[in-house]
Amino acid sequence: MAATVHKLPLAAPGLDLGDEPIQMGSSFGLDLTTLGPEFDANALFNSERVRELQYRDSFFTATNHDHKLFDMNGRMVRPGKLSNQPLLSGAVPSVYVPLDQRRPSTPYRLARKIVTAFSGMVFGYGRFPQLRSDDPDTQDWAGALVEKLGMEIAFLRARNLGGRCGTVGVSWAIVDGEPRLKVHKGYHCHVLEWVDEDQRVPAHVVELYQSKTTAARGKEQWMWRRRDWTLTADVFFRPTPVGKKTPEFWEIDADASYEHGDKKCHFYWIENLPDDDDDGTCDGAPDYAVAYEPLVSLDMLNSVNVQGGIKNLDPTLVLRMDDEDVGKAVVQKGSDNALRTGKDGDAKYLELSGSSIAAGINLVGTNKAQILEVTECVSPDPNVIAAAGTSSVALKMVYAPMLGKCSVLRYQYGRAIVRILTDITDYARQYLPDPRAATDAERYVHAPVVDDEGNVVEEEPIEFTIDLPPRVESTPEIGTDGTSTGRTTQTTYDRHPGGGRVWLEWGPYFQSTADDDQKEAGALSTAAGGKQVMSQQTAVELHANAHDRDGQEEWSRIQREAAAAAKQSAEANAGMFPPIGNPMDDEGATP
Repeated sequence: MAATVHKLPLAAPGLDLGDEPIQMGSSFGLDLTTLGPEFDANALFNSERVRELQYRDSFFTATNHDHKLFDMNGRMVRPGKLSNQPLLSGAVPSVYVPLDQRRPSTPYRLARKIVTAFSGMVFGYGRFPQLRSDDPDTQDWAGALVEKLGMEIAFLRARNLGGRCGTVGVSWAIVDGEPRLKVHKGYHCHVLEWVDEDQRVPAHVVELYQSKTTAARGKEQWMWRRRDWTLTADVFFRPTPVGKKTPEFWEIDADASYEHGDKKCHFYWIENLPDDDDDGTCDGAPDYAVAYEPLVSLDMLNSVNVQGGIKNLDPTLVLRMDDEDVGKAVVQKGSDNALRTGKDGDAKYLELSGSSIAAGINLVGTNKAQILEVTECVSPDPNVIAAAGTSSVALKMVYAPMLGKCSVLRYQYGRAIVRILTDITDYARQYLPDPRAATDAERYVHAPVVDDEGNVVEEEPIEFTIDLPPRVESTPEIGTDGTSTGRTTQTTYDRHPGGGRVWLEWGPYFQSTADDDQKEAGALSTAAGGKQVMSQQTAVELHANAHDRDGQEEWSRIQREAAAAAKQSAEANAGMFPPIGNPMDDEGATP
């Protein structure tokens, strides 16, 4: 489809420049207090809620130890990423630094594994839900929309961000006819007003964060980045320098902002998991909400164990010689150097006992197993599973603790998918031309045109389209002799949202093997007395869905191919078997 979007005017004509920001703010559905110093950006940015979400997120990024000032050897390091600080790298404190105050040199990063494991189980390869509708046009429209939005990748990323800190936001927009989907970090977003807080339907959302930019002369400067979503508009603001005080004025970027008039906020608030421990929060719980302390211990255990192994590989040399015998000689180690100790001297390496490292490995494994157990994450050895040739039924038993949690995640994120597709479809139905209308007046939505005084002088049609690839149908060509020519004719049709509703159909977590299907079909047939237990259409749809194809479309193709073959056979047999009886003329008499 050709892509053009009608934008509603940002401000009425004839206003002075000084009145334009106020006019735009009110037309965008913004409370004017959010455009001036009354909007305390620093309070939101440094709020307790933001710090809590960032603390949760730090376990995923393995930055939860960056505040510690000492490395595993007790030496001071620069705050931030693990690195040595000049002039202080060799400074050892005069007091003992406890292990829990040292920054791990080898963090295990198990939190990242937990999050990605759940994301893979919900939105991994072949696990994105199938779209269903009671209207074929709506189902075809929704499928094309999912592909155009890149929804599979977008929601995989949304699941990762939600699993890290408990909350994630997703917004949609149509820019020059191009449908777009964007994922937003939970600790950057704040709901100022709800339509329905119980259902997590926002009315006004603010995305607020700071980013570093390069100013004039190469000087770096921190800037405020802000974007708002209201019931009537998507509003972008120009970057504002960060200062000690909150900005005096937030300037709207008129070129990027637009008023959609949808009466719906194009932003969706997604809770990862319901937080049953805090009833007063709109944020969900991360995947590892009950394992913060064990995760810290695991990082320490793994680092201590690795540190001991490294030191054991570079052992201390012990010389049984007097100081005056050694003198100021330089000891050189390695197979290329010989060490002379004399008749009464001796030299050996002081090594750690291997049993201590083995005990450390066992302790790390035990701590890891406990964390996976309490987070309900199953992480078996894939080599063992593949070698055993485990059936889908056995895999369900192995992953049973994880599947219960994944069912909750399917509901949380699946509900957002349905809401997004439904809202975009309803928006398209409101503004797209109706191909079933008889006249242009009925086909297009019209917008009023006003003069300089604000009077409506006429109405013009809104040329609104959404850029989706057309639907292509292939039809086999039949020659004059009634046989197939081997070629196909392709016909394209513009997609239309139709009039149906959209829902999701989640597939099985594990695909059954051919042996599983054969055993199941045999058992059902035996129970039915040897009768057929499945229709051909159901079998086709199940097989197509298992191979990530549209089952209904495959069944339609089979029907069309069967009809074409029957027609071809009838035409071929018409000359061989003429109709029985004598033909009659127009008056019903036999010639």
